[in-house]
Amino acid sequence: MSGDGLAILGASPSVGRLLTASDDEPGAPRVIMLGYGYWRREFGGDPGVIGRTLLVSGERHTIVGVLPRFFPLPVVDVDAVVPLDPESDPLRHERNSVNFIRVFGRVLPPATAAAADRELNTLAARLKKQFPTEYAAKVGVKVTPLQEYLATTLKPTLVILLAGVALMIAVALANVLNLLLARAVGRQGDTAIRLALGASSPRIALQFLIEGALLATTAGLIGTWLAHLAISYGASHLGRIAPRIEEARLGLPVLGLVFAVCAIAVVLFSLVSILIARTASPQVVLQGLGDPGSASPAQARLRSSFVVGEVALALIITSATAALLQNLVTLQRVELGYRPDSVFIGRVSLPPKEYQTPADLARFSRAFGTALNASPGVVVAGGVSSSPLSGWLASVPFAPAIGAPSLRRDWPSATYRAVSPGYLEAIAARRIAGRLILDRDDGTAPPVAVVNRTLADKYFGASGAVGRELQIDDNNTGPRVVTIVGVVDDLRELDLRGTHRSPGVHRD
Repeated sequence: MSGDGLAILGASPSVGRLLTASDDEPGAPRVIMLGYGYWRREFGGDPGVIGRTLLVSGERHTIVGVLPRFFPLPVVDVDAVVPLDPESDPLRHERNSVNFIRVFGRVLPPATAAAADRELNTLAARLKKQFPTEYAAKVGVKVTPLQEYLATTLKPTLVILLAGVALMIAVALANVLNLLLARAVGRQGDTAIRLALGASSPRIALQFLIEGALLATTAGLIGTWLAHLAISYGASHLGRIAPRIEEARLGLPVLGLVFAVCAIAVVLFSLVSILIARTASPQVVLQGLGDPGSASPAQARLRSSFVVGEVALALIITSATAALLQNLVTLQRVELGYRPDSVFIGRVSLPPKEYQTPADLARFSRAFGTALNASPGVVVAGGVSSSPLSGWLASVPFAPAIGAPSLRRDWPSATYRAVSPGYLEAIAARRIAGRLILDRDDGTAPPVAVVNRTLADKYFGASGAVGRELQIDDNNTGPRVVTIVGVVDDLRELDLRGTHRSPGVHRD
């Protein structure tokens, strides 16, 4: 991360200091900030870690600080942050495009997000004109608020949950109002006697208001306490299935909403009792005390309105629940192109100083694969540059070797994964034609690729893709030719939404 990035985000360190712009300068001492979770797990939350060193990618870094517990980064579970130090990157000037970097900035008044959007799009257009090949597929820039960006995948679910909770609260209020209606009807005699003895209407209304306030306040406090327990439990036990749930907390906006709901409840609860008290004169009520089941036409209409409202809200909740269940069934039936059951994934990061060449990486991959396949209980194992549904998108320009567009900027892009022998078998990818990646497809053999059904049908049609050649631009020296040896079914690489599946190239 760039040295001043943390300050731009307004972060405050839990311990020590933040990274600074001077940490990005060439030749600056190598420093590192620990993630809060990593600091608690590995160092027991010891503030004395400041000044100690860690070995990262074969180089020693001095610990200068610890990130705050809740930190707004697009990548969750950050264990450590080091300065970006772009000038030390050996590939710094190999390519003109750095579109893998996520950029953020703070807009200061009177500037607006729309103005920032226009300025960035002007810069993007200038870059596209300057580097037409590298920026051929870049259509522009869209400025998005950070909170909206972080909640992009969770927002629809949260909105649906909020709507469901609001409907449940409405049903609960209707139930309580019905009970208060029955109670108020039963207390009409008491109210009539008090009015006959000289009690003022405002005094009786104040009593009803206090009763409603006590009821709503008690319910609000109990509900807030239960919500606190639920959030604490979720943060401790549900982090694996609910991303960022540990960041949920009862902040001022939430407490403000609780206060508003309680205030509405107080008004409604008090209003019901006051209306019932005013629906009949004391003489009529006192005459009907011997008939506890009697109720005026106005009271009957009010009770019927509550019942109709409850039934309507219950139907809405039922319909929403049915829609959610239908969506769940639809997600379960999404064709992945592979079988995720009994598949386990582990991420491996290699020190660049010890594995500097493709031959070093290939040697490790073969030894690691051999060890995994020999482990008890392992049916087959393989490696991939980015696992399915990991959220990471990697794409490369490509074109058929025969009939490719003359201009590189006109080449389409395909989802790209580098895989080892055994990977496609491990995820049970459905083979349609040809073969999969084999052990003999090493660095000494001609380069090969496995493509998905969409790419094969679109560019080679009925003639078949096996044996045909592709040009792919996946390196720093220019496009190279690979031979298609197999075709697999379309694989869901990014998410489960929609029906579009990008053409894919899978190679060893």
